Amino acid sequence: MEPDAAQEYPIDRFVVGVDGSKGSRAALRFGATVAADSGAKLRVAMAWEHPTSAALPTGPNSLASRDEGDAATAGRLRDLIGEELGDDGTLAQPIVLRGRPSRSLMRVAVDHPGAVLVVGTRGRGGFTEMVLGSTCRSLLHDDRVPVIVVHPEQPQTPERITHIVIGIDGTPGSLSAASWGASLAARLGADVIAVHALPVGTGDWLLPDTTVAMAEILELVDGPWTAPIRAAGVPCRTLLIEEDPREAILRVAQETGSGLVVMGRASGQGLSRWAIGNVAESVVRHAKVPVAVVSHLETEH
Repeated sequence: MEPDAAQEYPIDRFVVGVDGSKGSRAALRFGATVAADSGAKLRVAMAWEHPTSAALPTGPNSLASRDEGDAATAGRLRDLIGEELGDDGTLAQPIVLRGRPSRSLMRVAVDHPGAVLVVGTRGRGGFTEMVLGSTCRSLLHDDRVPVIVVHPEQPQTPERITHIVIGIDGTPGSLSAASWGASLAARLGADVIAVHALPVGTGDWLLPDTTVAMAEILELVDGPWTAPIRAAGVPCRTLLIEEDPREAILRVAQETGSGLVVMGRASGQGLSRWAIGNVAESVVRHAKVPVAVVSHLETEH
């Protein structure tokens, strides 16, 4: 089922997963910015696994109790929030989780239909853009909640987001991404740049008359593919580009100074939890700005 063009998706809380790494700190700063500007709640979560978490006083003969593990993790979490946000406890609500971070974070998020997960990537040496980290990767391959991935080397988080790039192609995931991205843009007072890119040379085989083919695609780009954005009353500029979609989206985001890229997850026959789509995954891996991956969403009317 395609999303209703007039449907506004709820976005009422950002759940940021942190572990003290550079990527998670960047995610926390970004999550705090969009939560404050959109009027949403901010939840900051840290998980520990008994008995191996670095937060715990473990050793060859030491097994920390649950209370000790919770207390140690809560202390680290308070310190981290204070360091990054200077928060006195009124902005962010800390949440201590037990168990594998990806599973624990998802359990918290799925309980709230308006939740968005925010996590950072982990980089290794000169291959920062190639390594997502196990928690980030697991969350991206779970299709139940929108996930925003923040790169540890991204430029400083802007005071407010004024432009959002949304990749569009008419698929169910893309239409949901357009609806979700438009809902967030409306809350932030941002405009949208909707991008549809065709690999170079595509026009040669679309139809005998390339001009006709491109005109027909443009009608879709300016019509049903961006209808959810217009329905939200958000200013929208559309771009039809003959370029590799991964490169086009990243280039447009950089050139326009956009603060967020929104991509739809590839859907398909029960396999959506195993593949987010080649274009979306490549954008997540290489983007220097935060990227939101949104699944095909269905809400009650």
